[in-house]
Amino acid sequence: MWTTLLATLLGAVIATGATILVERRRERRAAEAEWRQVRRELYGSFLATLSQARHELRVLLLETRMPAEERIARANEAWGRCYVPGHQMEVLAAPDVARPAVAYFHAVRDLREAIVSGEPLSEAAHDDLLKAVFATFKEVKQAMRADLSSNIATL
Repeated sequence: MWTTLLATLLGAVIATGATILVERRRERRAAEAEWRQVRRELYGSFLATLSQARHELRVLLLETRMPAEERIARANEAWGRCYVPGHQMEVLAAPDVARPAVAYFHAVRDLREAIVSGEPLSEAAHDDLLKAVFATFKEVKQAMRADLSSNIATL
């Protein structure tokens, strides 16, 4: 009689423990999938916003016939959209992604600063600015891909 009761109790404890473990694992996977989706959206938004600003700033950098006040206003408007995703990246992204993201953010900002300064750029300075922008863009994309793929591998 006691043996049957103990076996039943042990079986209930094992079943409850297994259920709890399975449920915790399921919740962890769901949380990881949700966090991965948040990062994917954050990374996409960051790249899209800064790429659009980069394009607009590059056009303004080449535009020499536009009045200076209008160029500065348009440069500031293009750059103004970059603050929110830039700060989100600093706070939410993994450190291995945040570092190149901040470098890309600063490279695009330097592009804006070149326009706002009003000083004409030499061809070498223009090329150096764009090389920095595209190099940091490449680095941040690689870091984002590595972060997203490494999290898939750990599931």
